[in-house]
Amino acid sequence: MFLIAALIDQGEPIEARRIACEVIETTQSLGSHLVLQKLQEIHNQLAPYAELPAVGDTRRLLNDAVRQRTWLQQWIASGAFETLASAR
Repeated sequence: MFLIAALIDQGEPIEARRIACEVIETTQSLGSHLVLQKLQEIHNQLAPYAELPAVGDTRRLLNDAVRQRTWLQQWIASGAFETLASAR
């Protein structure tokens, strides 16, 4: 994720979005506060390039990933996960 931020800072949004898509795909099971924060930061950093179709699509993917992972984090924190696991 730090590479993505560096690429954006260097004016390479297309390469940054390519790597961001890979990160979203390969980190689907990660939902820590730090991961969510970094995904949101990347989303925000790509905002100046949102008019590029590929970047706009990637920003939507990042937004969806943050929303889904936040929900999952809240669900686990609520204890519903333990209730479901103990019922098995």
